[in-house]
Amino acid sequence: MIKLGDYQILSVSNKNIIKVFKVLIYSILILSFLNCEEKALETNLEEEDKELDYSQSGYPTKRTIAKMYSEMAFHGATQAFLWGVAILVNDAWRQANLSVAGPLDFVSYNTLEEKYNIITSNLNTPYMVAFPNLKETGPLIIEVPAGPTAGILNDIESRHIADLGLVGKDKGFGGKYLVLHESWDEPNNHGADFVLRSKTNLFWVGTRILSTDSLKMKELEEAHKLYPLGEESNTKVISIGEQNYKGWHPEGMAFWKALNEIIQIEDFPEEDRYMLQFLQRVGIEKGTYFNPTIQQKQILAKAARHGKAMAESLSNGRRFFIQPFYGDKSKWTVPLKGLSNSDHINKNGMKELDGLVSYCWEAFSMSDGMMKELVGVGSKYLSAYEDAEGNWLDGSNTYQLTIPPNVPAEQFWSFIVYAQETRSFIDNKDRNPGVSSRDELVKNDDGSITITIGPEKPKEVSESNFIYSNQNEGWFAYFRCYAPTQAFFDKTWRLPDIDRKK
Repeated sequence: MIKLGDYQILSVSNKNIIKVFKVLIYSILILSFLNCEEKALETNLEEEDKELDYSQSGYPTKRTIAKMYSEMAFHGATQAFLWGVAILVNDAWRQANLSVAGPLDFVSYNTLEEKYNIITSNLNTPYMVAFPNLKETGPLIIEVPAGPTAGILNDIESRHIADLGLVGKDKGFGGKYLVLHESWDEPNNHGADFVLRSKTNLFWVGTRILSTDSLKMKELEEAHKLYPLGEESNTKVISIGEQNYKGWHPEGMAFWKALNEIIQIEDFPEEDRYMLQFLQRVGIEKGTYFNPTIQQKQILAKAARHGKAMAESLSNGRRFFIQPFYGDKSKWTVPLKGLSNSDHINKNGMKELDGLVSYCWEAFSMSDGMMKELVGVGSKYLSAYEDAEGNWLDGSNTYQLTIPPNVPAEQFWSFIVYAQETRSFIDNKDRNPGVSSRDELVKNDDGSITITIGPEKPKEVSESNFIYSNQNEGWFAYFRCYAPTQAFFDKTWRLPDIDRKK
């Protein structure tokens, strides 16, 4: 028997001795590393503590108190920025609407050019959207016509209120919806078929007309009505036309000004009161004119920069808390996967702020059709930010995606490229950001379709199957299945990763 310290080795074989020495060496190395790491942490904390002054009796000095107040204001502002992401993604569109129409009018976004500045917009179906304010209207009636429509109601904080049309309570047969604030009593004899409640006064109602017949589409658009209970409808459908708007979040001080405007007109629910206190520290408070001090402006400017970086990290780096859709090393994820439900509250009553920011930094609207596994109903989205090797998608490179045959979509599918900075359609050479099964695409012999994305079109690639990217510009992609079949959910059909051509 060989004795080595406190270890006894029963066998004298060379292999066993080598194994024991390896274990000892690895253990010593790990302990040394942990010890060094602990010492480094202690050193860093000591350096930070030097910035904190205390009196002999243990009280923080005025310098320390001032520094801590500034730190509290900054950290609170970054959290308020993240909270504001889900609000201002809706307000950006609200401002576009109100530039051409009233709050009880629908604004239509039909052509590619009209939708170009909406973040992660659909390429193929027309939108029509209105932004009522319950504080101004009181109980509100929404009339939905019978027919192929898919509508959504979301409050200003991106909470889902209801679906309308084919995926709503009317199941495509149409009906009257009464919208009330959650604190209101239901009026008598209102005559509505369905009653909905909103946590906020500001909300939006939007719908997609799924008919491809232009006359039917116009008829369905004009049959949608919005009016206060007991009044006549004066709803108009107005095209956004050539209006120059930005559908993404404002930056810098503009972000805080926009958020302040919403704070002034909205009555937020109890769950948001902490955020309202964070904003109060930097001069944003309901009923108070927003006139930040020089120090508050400095804090807000820094918080806007850091808040944006946090939002981008949550959105683009979602792989760190959202599993790939196909498991393994797949780069396709589900944009809404960071949320348990469309109310943003998980089973433990926790607000899922990270998942909400991850989604709302790059997208708008939530519906049951998007959240639930509904075969043949609604739509399902997959998103990709990296190529098959795990590198960010870069407009300077050329990529290919081969879409297998028999895509699990009863209606149609689409593949769209978005700019990383604006999260809207990529503003490329030919103003064509995507393709769909409604296009005349060239198929491979096995029925699959290969899409190429890059700054220059290779000679061998068909124009119909090519999407231009921009040099030195990051991009990401959405793959959408409309009326998804069972093969989408059980993953018997699998979308491969986007490959970089070298």
